Amino acid sequence: MTTLFEKYGGFETIKNIVIDFYREILSRDSLAPYFVNVNLDKLIDHQTRFLSHLLGGPSTYQGKTLESAHLGLHISGAAFDEVASILCLVLEDAGVSEEDLKTILGVVSDARSAIVQDNGNAIPL
Repeated sequence: MTTLFEKYGGFETIKNIVIDFYREILSRDSLAPYFVNVNLDKLIDHQTRFLSHLLGGPSTYQGKTLESAHLGLHISGAAFDEVASILCLVLEDAGVSEEDLKTILGVVSDARSAIVQDNGNAIPL
């Protein structure tokens, strides 16, 4: 059985998706403050490995848990929803099928409780 990682072109394609994803996030005034003083090259590499792993690629991700990586960032439900919406748009632009998009966004939705630490009233740092 072909994994989503293989179906959509492996690391290079996933990396391009992640780059487009962060480019769009950083263009949003509501989200950019979360990434002040963040090493974007390192984050893009990290997210590429993480997303690749989630899509059935090689398990090369060795980062923190979702909870510990987002601890203290005061991520609101609204910010989470905006990021999920951006991911959806970027994946659609990359040619991800509707069925696969639902699968991926289901994984993202399942991660909500590990990432959102405020009830929607947080102001980005």
